[in-house]
Amino acid sequence: MRVGGLLSFQFIFQCKRIETLYSVAVRDFRGAMVGRADKAANHNRCVLRDARAEAARRGSTLDLVDGETRSETERSRLGVHVAQHGRGDNGG
Repeated sequence: MRVGGLLSFQFIFQCKRIETLYSVAVRDFRGAMVGRADKAANHNRCVLRDARAEAARRGSTLDLVDGETRSETERSRLGVHVAQHGRGDNGG
């Protein structure tokens, strides 16, 4: 990845089709990136607290993004507001 035409670094992105990310998966991913990348990100539907703690360990360059946080960030960036309607409300 090249930033601003001046800086470059190796970046790994992982997205798994699993419901919940556990700390063991974070350890495996971090181990796979050692010596291959400077920074990494993992995107999943749900990230558990122990996985977040594992990713935040000293010296880690791994970011975790859960599906809900990603959705909120994208909606905010695009200026989308989500309205929730009760059962039977057709939104009109």
